[in-house]
Amino acid sequence: MNPHLLVKPLVLILAMMPMATTALASEDSAELETVVVNGMSNEDLNGRTYGYISNTSNAASKIKTKLNETAQMVSVVTRQQLEDQRPQTISQAMNYSAGAFTGLVGAATRYDYIGMRGFNDNMTDNVLIDGQKLLSDSNTYSSMQIDPYFIERIDMVKGPASATYGRSAPGGVVDATTKRPLHDTYREVNLSGGSDKQRGASFDLTDNLTESGDLAYRLTGLAKLSDSQNEGHESKRFAIAPSLSWHISPQTNLLLQAYIQNDPAAGYHSGLPAAGMINARDGYTFSRGFSDSEPSDYFHRRQNIYSYQFKHAFNDDWRFSSKLRYADVKVRSQQSWHQGWIEGTNQLARGASQADERLKSFAFDNYVEGVFQTGAVQHTVIAGSDYQHRKTKSGGVYATSVPPLDVNHPVYGNFDYDFSDYPSLQNFRLKQLGVYAKDQMKLGRWVVTGGLRHDRVDTSVEDLLTGVTSSDWKGSKTTGQASVLYAFENGLSPFVSYSTGFNPNTYSDQEGKLLGPTTSKQVEAGLKYQQPNTENVYSLALYDLKQEGVANRVVNGNYYIPSGSVKSKGVEFEAKLQVTPQWFTQFALTYNDVKYQNTTTGLDGHTPYQAPRLLASAWTNYRWQNGLDVSAGVRYIDGIWADNENSLKVPAYTLVDLSARYNFGKLMSQLKGLHGSISVNNVFDKKYVASCAGLNYCYYGEGRNVLGNLSYRW
Repeated sequence: MNPHLLVKPLVLILAMMPMATTALASEDSAELETVVVNGMSNEDLNGRTYGYISNTSNAASKIKTKLNETAQMVSVVTRQQLEDQRPQTISQAMNYSAGAFTGLVGAATRYDYIGMRGFNDNMTDNVLIDGQKLLSDSNTYSSMQIDPYFIERIDMVKGPASATYGRSAPGGVVDATTKRPLHDTYREVNLSGGSDKQRGASFDLTDNLTESGDLAYRLTGLAKLSDSQNEGHESKRFAIAPSLSWHISPQTNLLLQAYIQNDPAAGYHSGLPAAGMINARDGYTFSRGFSDSEPSDYFHRRQNIYSYQFKHAFNDDWRFSSKLRYADVKVRSQQSWHQGWIEGTNQLARGASQADERLKSFAFDNYVEGVFQTGAVQHTVIAGSDYQHRKTKSGGVYATSVPPLDVNHPVYGNFDYDFSDYPSLQNFRLKQLGVYAKDQMKLGRWVVTGGLRHDRVDTSVEDLLTGVTSSDWKGSKTTGQASVLYAFENGLSPFVSYSTGFNPNTYSDQEGKLLGPTTSKQVEAGLKYQQPNTENVYSLALYDLKQEGVANRVVNGNYYIPSGSVKSKGVEFEAKLQVTPQWFTQFALTYNDVKYQNTTTGLDGHTPYQAPRLLASAWTNYRWQNGLDVSAGVRYIDGIWADNENSLKVPAYTLVDLSARYNFGKLMSQLKGLHGSISVNNVFDKKYVASCAGLNYCYYGEGRNVLGNLSYRW
């Protein structure tokens, strides 16, 4: 690693320390109102989170485990962090987590694209909700999205996760835990507004329905609207999530949930050529608000998600869990986009399409968890089976008669779409049946974990116009995970782990044949430190991750080619420090070296696009006694290639974020429960290219975004 690469981000991170230290030194020594994270072993992973630090997670193995006894990197974003940073998507919520790259489509917010450890394939399909795959279809427009307001916490597990969840992207998975009834009284209403004509309202209500507390409800709702950064586009969302929790007996609980969302508009979602963004073309540079699409374009998405979670404890040592989720998604869109520069002109060639899709998915997961002893070894075991089924009916019509767009004098809305060419109607199907088992063994301070999973997968693409199944893949894969960790009494926990994974391709070659599944394997070694008598945690990991059978889209084409393998080697560091009861700081640093190997396209030794070499961030929060709460963050991204051929690099960029909250109840008792907040992302309104997916599709990052919120809680 070149040490000079680390200088700039480390200087930016460390520069924040004196600011917070000065504030600390000038603060009165009186004890402030604080919220402390619950004890590690008693933390309720499905309940309300407090503060910035969570020391327990079950996302890595489905077994509730202290993070300093989990032999792999896991990052947690708590509800407090979500409230302070006000992300608009789950991907934005990962901005300050090690190993995550969230600039894959710049300022667009239609989908949750998250690259992890240098991998960005099937980006929308590595999101889980409450421990189950969301089952978005990355081969169509039918990808689901859950608004962060409905999320309690987010766990990001790095590396192959197939031994736990079946098919998954090699970089890892993101598991979002939704809000649920608290069996206590909590109510809040919010009004918000900000730049780009942002305006919204939301509410969150939970309480017991019976005096005994056996039956409780939660009702969360949201409405928000805003203009897009790109001219002529807007976003609209209306969502509501009712849930009911029933303690049937002291040993048995049933949770019923629904999530109903309507997105009448989903903003701009396209890129522009690197020539005109990274470099000027004949003296011309695209403005940040430039649009290559038409005012009549639209994207409508409706998604209804229904689920239950059932738990029953047979005794103190054994319990059974069952989860089911059904989703129904409808998408209608009309979109136009550029197809590159017309040589010798200032015009962009364009294409257009209409789509009408419906996705239906079903996920079912049953497992038994138990604790027992064999001699001096304590075992926590989990064994179960899950089934996933997804079908997307996708109808599309493509036009080739869209007039070009003169970028110097763009004229919109001067033609009628002619959708007489290339009609298509297809069914995309996915079925996965998996059985799995894990054993977490403790002997003194040793923690040894092993797990196996076997999956049978069936994927197919059927042409409904001809009745022909154009491509399919049926097969089975066995994946595993093994790790060893030693938890020293002084808080140090060195570990080493090995894991494998797979992911069926939904991509076809030039002949329409489905590519074979990708496979992955990773060796990870690291060190965790839980500072004694504090909540402060440090995590360091070195990893060697390889994926084979990689699919890459041919630039300006609609088919894919296998590109051999991709090797990702790197270092991740993350620290979360409760420096004082009032002052919290977190740091994240990622160095990632990603290369193609054994390719058939001459890309050996090249770095894939959208795989940054260096990510660094810091976030600090300070709470004053007078009710003021101030946060500041800085993010640095470097080493992104614009194309797989590595002919052009995306310039490095640094972004600064700020937020502040005020508890008006500290001003006067009559205002108890009234809170105000403001968050500002990209404070200095830096114009930057977030990333490129080839030289024809680059994405501007979000400009300065200001969002204010007024809430009342009682």
